[in-house]
Amino acid sequence: MRPIAEYFEAAVLSRQFMMLGRSRWPITDSFRALALSHAIVLWLVRLTSTGREPTVDDAVDAIVAVDRAQGFATLCGRRHRQRVSGLEHLDQLEVLVSWYDR
Repeated sequence: MRPIAEYFEAAVLSRQFMMLGRSRWPITDSFRALALSHAIVLWLVRLTSTGREPTVDDAVDAIVAVDRAQGFATLCGRRHRQRVSGLEHLDQLEVLVSWYDR
């Protein structure tokens, strides 16, 4: 969906994913967290549009929910970084992101 692509394109181009509470994270971990948030947005869109075709409003609502949480301490702390690193270490981050991108 176009709003999702535009949001993540803007996040990458502005480099905001590296700054929002993750200033001490390596760039690779910040990018992995952004990739995980992409999968979460796609999951939210599917969840809110169960039984029907997803709409642009569904995509925008999912983006708003994820974007509001970007600076939230729970998603910027050591624990979340360990989650993201764990998914990468187990080679599951790419699997998760590509599965939701179908």
